[in-house]
Amino acid sequence: LFIGEVGKAGVVNLCNLASRDVLARLSAGDQVYLRVRGQQLIVENDREEYLGQVESQHGFRLAKLMESGNEYTAAIVSLDNDRVKVIIREAFQHPSQIGRTSFPVRAVEGFQPHVKDTLLRYGAVEEEALDEAEDSDLEEGELLPEGFSIFEGVAPEETMMEEDMVERE
Repeated sequence: LFIGEVGKAGVVNLCNLASRDVLARLSAGDQVYLRVRGQQLIVENDREEYLGQVESQHGFRLAKLMESGNEYTAAIVSLDNDRVKVIIREAFQHPSQIGRTSFPVRAVEGFQPHVKDTLLRYGAVEEEALDEAEDSDLEEGELLPEGFSIFEGVAPEETMMEEDMVERE
């Protein structure tokens, strides 16, 4: 129901909540409805009872988008004593609003999108060690006594027999 593109859905907190009696009849997953009242975005149940107001951080933007023709679906995510979370998803974007995201994506503070040099050097050291190990394997193969094979699973006699056949041809 609420899986979609980035910027098309978001979880919001409600403020100015309805009475506990009204909220007690709700549970996570219940569909709720959005209404614009002035510059505020109001959340109501299926009986058109007031449940709360979307925080102004998101409510003002969504109210303007709804007035411009966008449509949204919403559902309760969680209910605690003094906290209600609602997920809102853009169901229809009016052609006049193309390019405007309902839920702008923010960069996460403290996240660095680059890899530290020490990690890159560590990987390079491992690659050099592998290259050296491969080189040393070749050298060891050259020093094997006669009758021994560097091929796993091939008996020394089979190798010698193949060499004899090549020499005879």
